[in-house]
Amino acid sequence: MLFRSNDVVEDGVNGCLVPARNPAALSQAVVELLGQPEVRQRYGRASRQRAVQRFDLSVVVAQTSKHYRELLAHKTQRMCSAATWLIPLCS
Repeated sequence: MLFRSNDVVEDGVNGCLVPARNPAALSQAVVELLGQPEVRQRYGRASRQRAVQRFDLSVVVAQTSKHYRELLAHKTQRMCSAATWLIPLCS
């Protein structure tokens, strides 16, 4: 499963998102965070909570298993609709 940066960081909730290839925006965000230790701590707590909820090994394994089951069910459905000789197996 691939994640995008906005899957991990929600701007203003657990971090800062800045436009790609924009060093000025990145610099400004870093400078702002340097002067706000309470915001950094809040972002850290929120990031930990998000990591546990969304990216814990048991969560990722369950999501991956679910995706594989859905793919397998879809493939089995396609096979059953395409091959009449499989009808006893598809019932």
